[in-house]
Formats: sequence, structure tokens, C-alpha cells
Amino acid sequence: MKVITVFFILAAVGVLSGCATFLAPKTEDKGAASGVEEGAGSSPGTRDRKAVEVLRAIEYALSLENAVWDERKSIHSREDVIGVFRRGFGSKKAEEITDWVWISAVDREGNTVEMLNPGEPVLEIPDRIEVLEYGNRTATAVLTYGEKKEGPVVRAGHSIVATLENEEGTWKIYDTRVSTQ
Repeated sequence: MKVITVFFILAAVGVLSGCATFLAPKTEDKGAASGVEEGAGSSPGTRDRKAVEVLRAIEYALSLENAVWDERKSIHSREDVIGVFRRGFGSKKAEEITDWVWISAVDREGNTVEMLNPGEPVLEIPDRIEVLEYGNRTATAVLTYGEKKEGPVVRAGHSIVATLENEEGTWKIYDTRVSTQ
């Protein structure tokens, strides 16, 4: 009985904390590390280190919007916001996200007003992350978001393919596109 209770508690904590599912890569780029066991049943000890790095980099990048709000007292410009997003995204993608998070407008008196956008969050940790392939310089993963029927933001389920590049030893998301599968 204790084992079942502990299992359900751990499952609830996992769901509430928004943890992602890891699946080992199905293919590898040239130079990718080997020895990866296939399938979601692999134990943490047998997962390939590089695939886990990619998974963690995606989760980290998608949590950076929270970092912007946590650091809001030290953010005074669009460049400050881009700087936060550059920790987990390529420069172009960091600028695209900043366009949603940073507002620059002209008020009635002609003054430029700039500030963080207090609207709905732009980034969200997906329900599932599957690292498809990775090498020394690039990686590809599918981020799957389930249907959301309640709350301030309602959406259909969908998947996004993310392309990452290893920038000076740090995996960063450089491109994303909606999956057609």
C-alpha cells in the first residue's frame, strides 16, 4: 500500500511541476555519442548524456520568461530582455520572443513608453519532449503540447519541432516550426 501511495504522490508532483518525458533519440548525427538505449523505458543511468543535456537546455530556455519577470527590477531596455533570452535561444529567436514580451509604444503626448508586457506568457514547458537526433553541433527535438480546454489560454494540442545549436558549449534553441504530423 505504501508503494502505491508513494507512486501516486510522485506522479502528482511530476504532473504539477510540468516535468517533460524523455525519449532516447532514434537517429544520430555524425559525431553523436553512442550507447543510447531506445524507447521511453530506458533508465536514467542508461540515457545518453548529450540527449539529456539537450532536454535540459530546452526546459531551461522555455523557463526564461520567468527569469525576465524575476529580474524585472534590473531590466530597463529591450536589450536587457534579449540578454536574458540569449541564455537559451539563438540571437534571432531571442529577438522574436522579446517582440512579444517587451512593449514599445508612443503615448498621447508623443513620449515613447517601454515596458514588459503583462499579458499571457509566451513560453511554456511542453507536456512531452522527444529528442529526435543530436550531434556535436546540432540537435532536433519535438515539443508536444496537449489540448488545454480550461484557463485563460485555451488551445488545441500541437507539436513544435525545435532545432538547437551548441553555442560555445551551451545548447540553445535556434529555430522552431509547427510540426505537420
